[in-house]
Amino acid sequence: MSDLTLPHWSSFSKGSEPMFAQIPEFHPMTEGTPIARTAREFLALHGHCLPEMIDLLAGVKAGTKVFHLIEGVAAGSLSDRQIMRGFDTILAALDLRHVGDSSRLQTALFSESDPGSDIVHDICAMTEAVAALISQLRMSGAQVLA
Repeated sequence: MSDLTLPHWSSFSKGSEPMFAQIPEFHPMTEGTPIARTAREFLALHGHCLPEMIDLLAGVKAGTKVFHLIEGVAAGSLSDRQIMRGFDTILAALDLRHVGDSSRLQTALFSESDPGSDIVHDICAMTEAVAALISQLRMSGAQVLA
């Protein structure tokens, strides 16, 4: 999965203790479906900042759901469908598709960000990475069904 390698997310590792500091530790996984293994590998590298990014863009409730997705992937307790649905939800928050709709929480939360900040750069990079991951997961799932 080297094509999904991303920076260390410097804007999400500075300062005080992150809100979601209890991200589970990931160990190598040889069991499970290709989707579960790929998701686990991605989250082992980048899961530490995803809940905070989603919290910033969609609120604490959404960040908590992402944290639970990470816990489920780490424990191996989620189905492929649940994993895919979780990453689809993450991408919907990251890609800012609802920014501009004044009735959405995402608009208010994102308006507090400086467009030139490292945080916005990291969010854009993570958006691309999650979109690529979803494509890779869908291909993995299709190969299993073939």
